[in-house]
Amino acid sequence: MKLLFNAILILTFSLNSLIAQENCLQKKNLIKLDSLWEKAQFNSNTKFLDSLLIKDFIWVHNNAKTIDNKDAVLNRAKRYLKNNIKYSYSRISKNVTAIIFGKTGVVNGFTIVQKNKDSSPITYNFMRTYTEKKGKCVLVANHTMAVDKTKW
Repeated sequence: MKLLFNAILILTFSLNSLIAQENCLQKKNLIKLDSLWEKAQFNSNTKFLDSLLIKDFIWVHNNAKTIDNKDAVLNRAKRYLKNNIKYSYSRISKNVTAIIFGKTGVVNGFTIVQKNKDSSPITYNFMRTYTEKKGKCVLVANHTMAVDKTKW
């Protein structure tokens, strides 16, 4: 009886782990998680950003003009909160797609960012790499590039 109980327990634990991985790395769920990344950027949600980004996170902007790590992202968000500054007036994502390969997912698309009410929006192409860690998707890397609005 004890052997049967242990077998059921192990099977249940394995099934729960498998379900958590599948839920995390399904295209629709990864796209939803990526939209939460955008929302966290918009609201400077440091708690969410801290939980989403891996320790060695890297964000490459515009031909490596700027390269941020996790600390830089969190410090910028904290500074914006402290000074009551909005990172942007609006952020709209378009044409978002995801591909999954093993425990890795890549989300790609465009984000239109308007810095303030009077500025022209800037369109960025992004590609973000997520991986599953302990049943949760985390953001490993982000690459953004401003694109000429006439070509998009």
